[in-house]
Amino acid sequence: MEVKASLEGCNKEQKQQLEKLVEAYKEVFQEPKGLPLKREVEHKRKLLPKYTLPNIGLYHQSLLEADEVNRQLQQLLEQGVIRQSASPCGSSIVIVPKKDGSWRMCIDYRALNKITIKNRYPLPQIDDLLDQLEQAKYFTGPEVRIPPNADERRRHLEDFFQNTTRSL
Repeated sequence: MEVKASLEGCNKEQKQQLEKLVEAYKEVFQEPKGLPLKREVEHKRKLLPKYTLPNIGLYHQSLLEADEVNRQLQQLLEQGVIRQSASPCGSSIVIVPKKDGSWRMCIDYRALNKITIKNRYPLPQIDDLLDQLEQAKYFTGPEVRIPPNADERRRHLEDFFQNTTRSL
């Protein structure tokens, strides 16, 4: 199990306390083994009326990239994160190298996003947020661990056909 945390500015005693805390709650830092649990709210995507579903062809990939995409897709399939589909909608995969030499697989949903009705929510005033943090002593930046390329939002069953991708 690998946990990324910054111990900058911590003394030896604080580091030991943090290590004990992480050990006590190690189940929180485990890699998920499948889809998110069913929640009260599922992500529902609303599309513009009279749209044409995007059906994007495959982007060019080297043999090395194609092998890596297939390996990652197979892993996600075995974990139950994705499933095979015959959807009329399809987006292409882009794979990019990470700093550590491994690969990040991304799905290009730009065409689908163009025909999606956007949710509009007002953002809170930054000054108000900063005022609320005035007395804070600790700031954390949790890194949510989800399977590679798995969206943490559970999809509405009728929307699964929209979130498909293509592979060789």
